[in-house]
Amino acid sequence: LFAFFALRSGESGPARGFSLEALDVGQGDALLLRWARHAVLVDGGGPFDLDARDFGRTRLLPKLLDRGVTRLDGALLTHPHPDHALGLFAVLEELPVGALWRSTGEDEGNLFAALEAVARKRSVPVVTLETGEAVRWSNASLKVLHSGGLLRKKDGINNQSLVVLFERDGRRALLTGDIGAATEEGLLAAGLLH
Repeated sequence: LFAFFALRSGESGPARGFSLEALDVGQGDALLLRWARHAVLVDGGGPFDLDARDFGRTRLLPKLLDRGVTRLDGALLTHPHPDHALGLFAVLEELPVGALWRSTGEDEGNLFAALEAVARKRSVPVVTLETGEAVRWSNASLKVLHSGGLLRKKDGINNQSLVVLFERDGRRALLTGDIGAATEEGLLAAGLLH
């Protein structure tokens, strides 16, 4: 049954603009960004139990398959906390994924390293996105406004989250991971948010 769903042709995203859906996976963040025949998953949700690696199989993959998503242009991990990362293990193991994108921040709990090992095993390129870089498609872009930076005393790993701006057809979506006030203020001061 899984093979049937995984191999069937998926539904398209909107021809103009894009859709951004918060997937109800029970715990954590999992956002699905779609347009035309493209799909990007931002974070994968998960409980705070680092041993719950099957979370993605039971919670996230069914949500993606229900929406006709059988392949991803990329999976983006904003920061290495279990409530953002654990669902990505099953995604990388079960679906064709164009790339695993991550921040330059520190690796808490070895989640970056563990996901990168799964990605390498499946020949999925791992790309550490730097502030100022962009991922581009013919009619869309994902610009990195913030990646890593200082490990702040308060909410250090959260404040190292990737912050990206997705743009297509004059529409934009700002995806901020779990950044806090200190990083928000830095982005505002740099004129990156308006």
